[in-house]
Amino acid sequence: VRPANFPSEIVLIVKAHDRLVRHLFTQLFVFLFQRSSSCKNKLNVRCIFAGAHGAAGEIGHMKVRENEPETCGCGKHGCLEQYGSATGVVRLAKRALAADPAKDTPLRSLDPLTAKDVFDYAKRGDEMSLAVVEDVGKMLGEAIAHITCVIDPDVVVIGGGVSKAGQILLDAVHKYYTPAAFHASRQSDFKLAVLGNDAGMYGAVRMILNK
Repeated sequence: VRPANFPSEIVLIVKAHDRLVRHLFTQLFVFLFQRSSSCKNKLNVRCIFAGAHGAAGEIGHMKVRENEPETCGCGKHGCLEQYGSATGVVRLAKRALAADPAKDTPLRSLDPLTAKDVFDYAKRGDEMSLAVVEDVGKMLGEAIAHITCVIDPDVVVIGGGVSKAGQILLDAVHKYYTPAAFHASRQSDFKLAVLGNDAGMYGAVRMILNK
């Protein structure tokens, strides 16, 4: 159990990417950086806004679908995390396979099926894989658009397992982000996170060094 005053993994991951991020980081969460003289290291530097309860930025738990039978890790149903994560991509792909048992797709022969498989076959033109990527892109793109209406970021950084898909993911997200975003926020840049699953560790080290 994490001590009450210890930062969440989200804070650590964002801290690790502090040099890259200006305003919005999404690994199914979002963080604001605020300039404040209350930072302990230097005056007028970026500080992470974690919220009153340390839960700021949990966009992965925005409800994006009704009637979801499976339960999210948070206890709710239909959270963005259930579809926009690597695990979510696999969930959507398996549902697509079950819904259309006659569909000819290389995904059907894979066991275990991974998010990488879905993105790889989408890049090769497999129809079912492309449909899953479109679905993921739509949910992520529209969710990010809703958030940018509030914080108007310079940069949107996508991390987590799905970010390994590369440009195909960015293209799918941006396709749905642009028409859904407020016109003033449509120019926000999109980037992929670079630290992978080690981000939390790097963030913890940076927090110690910055004290």
